[in-house]
Amino acid sequence: LVDADLDVALEALARLTANDPTYRLAVIGDGPDAARLAARARMLGVGPQVHWVGALYEEAQLAPWFLSARCFVYPGPIGLSLLQAFGYGLPVITHGSRQQHNPEIAALREGGNGLTFPRGDAGALAERIARVCGDEDYRSGLAAEARRTVETEYTLEGMLERFTAAVNAARRLRPCALPAQER
Repeated sequence: LVDADLDVALEALARLTANDPTYRLAVIGDGPDAARLAARARMLGVGPQVHWVGALYEEAQLAPWFLSARCFVYPGPIGLSLLQAFGYGLPVITHGSRQQHNPEIAALREGGNGLTFPRGDAGALAERIARVCGDEDYRSGLAAEARRTVETEYTLEGMLERFTAAVNAARRLRPCALPAQER
C-alpha cells in the first residue's frame, strides 16, 4: 500500500457513494499504511464499502477479485498490475503523469483501454470511475480493447521479438576504443 495513493481512491469513493451507495472498493495489498488508511476510510464514511483483502500473490486467489470488478483503479505509480488487469478485461484508471509510472504504462491508451486523471485529484478520479461504471457500452468497449491489448501486443512472442531486436541493435553498436593508460 506504500506509494499507491490510496487516500485519493478513498476520497473518490466517498464522492461516488454520496450519489450511489452501491460502489465498492477492494484493496489488494498490505503495508505499514493499512491501519491509517482503514481509519481514513471510516472517517470519510466509506469504511463499510472498502474490503481490505490483504496481500495476495497466487493467481487462483486474485482471479475472483479481478473477475468481479468493473474496472481496475490504481491511483499511484502502476506497473505489471496494469497488464494483469487487461488480461481480465478490466479497463484501467490511473493517474496521467506517465513519467512517474513503470514501463508498463506504455500499454495504456487513453480512452481506448483505460483512462487517466490528474494525479491526486479525487474528484477527477471519481468522475472517471462513474463514467466507466455508469455506461455499460463504454465500459465494454474499454474492456474489449484491454483484452485485445494483451492478447495481440503484450504476448510472450512479442516480448521475445522486442528483446531480440534490442540485443541485435546492441550488437551492431561498436564499442568506443579507450586510450591506453600510460604506465
